[in-house]
Amino acid sequence: MKSEDSLNYIQDNNIFILGDFDSTISTEVIKYLPNLIKVVSEEKHPIINIFINSSGGYTHILNSLLYHISSMKRNGIKIITHNLGNCSSCASHLFIVGDERYMLDSALLLFHYGEVSFSNRSCKETAEHLKYLQNFQDNSVKHMEKYTKIPKKEIDRMLSTDNIYLTAEDCKKFGVTDYIVEG
Repeated sequence: MKSEDSLNYIQDNNIFILGDFDSTISTEVIKYLPNLIKVVSEEKHPIINIFINSSGGYTHILNSLLYHISSMKRNGIKIITHNLGNCSSCASHLFIVGDERYMLDSALLLFHYGEVSFSNRSCKETAEHLKYLQNFQDNSVKHMEKYTKIPKKEIDRMLSTDNIYLTAEDCKKFGVTDYIVEG
């Protein structure tokens, strides 16, 4: 299930997100997930590994992935996420949902508030984008509270500072990763 140029693909019980959260995830990963869930959920020990090395991208793509991961978990599938070097933005939110999370010792993870471009927008469009951005920010905080041990005050500080990279040791301390893998 991989086209020659795609960095985002599925192979066996492994999902590879090695590029941006863009349309290739929809065409190379998301469209195959219902079938993968069906096949894997019938296995004796259902596990899916998600290998991530991405600087992030579109939140609607992340939301689609999170929807399917929720379905995987409801079907008894264990999700193991792997940070291969960089999980930024949407990729960091994907990483933390793993039932087990592995992170390369030299890897980094970035949480930040979302971004919206306001150039050439009417006042009404800008107001709509601000509502979307506020909703994303609120959901980001809830998501981090649910899947990490970072106190809300620290989450707010991290997100308001923007572009705070966490090392593997930071992630271990904050309950963002379960295991650090020596590179």
